[in-house]
Amino acid sequence: MKKITLILLCAVISLTTFSQEKMNKLSVNPIQLFASNITNFEYERGFADGKFGLSFLYARTGLSTRKVLDNKISMSEQSATAKYYHAKMYQRSLWYGAELAVINQSIYNIDSDSRALVEAFGISGKVGYQYIYKSLYLDVYGGLGISVTDNLFGNAYYTGNLSKSILLLQLGLKIGIVF
Repeated sequence: MKKITLILLCAVISLTTFSQEKMNKLSVNPIQLFASNITNFEYERGFADGKFGLSFLYARTGLSTRKVLDNKISMSEQSATAKYYHAKMYQRSLWYGAELAVINQSIYNIDSDSRALVEAFGISGKVGYQYIYKSLYLDVYGGLGISVTDNLFGNAYYTGNLSKSILLLQLGLKIGIVF
């Protein structure tokens, strides 16, 4: 009974407080999810009346990896991004920001039997455009950065034709809700 009362109370509060600006976002990158089996969630909170946002991403491959080009990749990623919006975070707007990311990847090239184990820390600059319709949003973004280190928790391991890359290139799409 307490659970039902709490759910009804939350529903009534959320329905009656529609005048508050939407300062939270929850999204998923469907390209990573369906193409690479990478479960990912990003939460963002707005500040300064929606002009600034701070987002946190958690991504991890499932129990079975998918072949991407000639590679099988198992990975986990945690990142924090500070964003500045030209309009507001709850409106259609161009945004740009900076990201700090920690990534752990195990890569296996099927054709050449090459392997790599990388635990990296990277810094990126990102830019994107978000389209918002009511409470749903679509965010297209890109970024360019550098890998500060690829042996964050131990020694990086490369065999075969896989080698270290310092350049980070990000292109993506996010679909989510604004609340």
